[in-house]
Amino acid sequence: SYLGNLRAEIQDSQIKITGQLDLGYGLLNVSGTGILVPQKGRDVFLVPDNVTVEGTSLSGQMTAEVRQYVSENPIFTVRADLPFTITAIKAVNGKLTITGDVDIEEALKFK
Repeated sequence: SYLGNLRAEIQDSQIKITGQLDLGYGLLNVSGTGILVPQKGRDVFLVPDNVTVEGTSLSGQMTAEVRQYVSENPIFTVRADLPFTITAIKAVNGKLTITGDVDIEEALKFK
């Protein structure tokens, strides 16, 4: 199974996601909230604090599967050829702030 049709939006100080869990034989609606965490300077992962899977009696098992999926798959990856890395991500009052480091010598050469 995999997550698809993902949408993310900022609500106050959290990221809200909605999407569908494709089981191969049907789709289940998924929603959750969490924070964005950079790893290795290029990958951005959602760390959920709340996940809901609708439409199944196995919601606990499906919720665990969604949590595992998002822990293993970044929701965004910075291109390797860009001369910057992400060090922190914050959502505050509906705005996303991303901080990081730039290799200025490479940035001046970048086209």
